[in-house]
Amino acid sequence: MKSLNELIVGYTQHLQQGEIQIAYKGILEFLSKLRAELIKKYPHYDVSSIYQGYMDMS
Repeated sequence: MKSLNELIVGYTQHLQQGEIQIAYKGILEFLSKLRAELIKKYPHYDVSSIYQGYMDMS
């Protein structure tokens, strides 16, 4: 099993490639559009907010 330091180095390397940020932005844009559509189509239901900055967006 890798140490925490090794895992952080790998994480940092992936961030430096820029693909994680692009994917994250795309996912947030999709969720924002989905949220807007749900609010428009189902106004009598509550739709929660999207909290940027969290890696789990479930």
